Amino acid sequence: MSNEIKINLTLTFSDIYDLIHAYYFADEKTRKTLREAIKERHPKAFANLENTSSLLIKEMQRYDKLAIQKICKECDHKILARAMLQTEEFQKYIFPNVSKRTSVVLREDMESMTKLIESDDLYFIKEAQVSVLELIRNLHKNGEIIPESEILK
Repeated sequence: MSNEIKINLTLTFSDIYDLIHAYYFADEKTRKTLREAIKERHPKAFANLENTSSLLIKEMQRYDKLAIQKICKECDHKILARAMLQTEEFQKYIFPNVSKRTSVVLREDMESMTKLIESDDLYFIKEAQVSVLELIRNLHKNGEIIPESEILK
């Protein structure tokens, strides 16, 4: 990836997903270049880069209970547990939509992960949140889940 990055000034929600994915899966030098370019040209997208948990919560708000259950079913439990670390509001969408058994497993996974990671190791959590966002995006693209706003149309 070159040091000159061109970013369209009107980014869609899908574009922000792509930026977040590129950002978190790029090497440090590329992340720094992306961060600077996005911050300069599109501050709103930059805020989302730095706050994947907010983006994830906004995305969950778009879906009904059945869609959230589908997301939980399709998502690897380890990734889901990681994505919920330090994000209580996201947990409020997940725990009511999984079985009691799955809830226990997720809580145990979260507890063991909390012991393993340092409090400043947010990349570990953000990477999982990006994975959940990508799963949601793919399920929506394939028509397996539909945002409530689109159901009413």
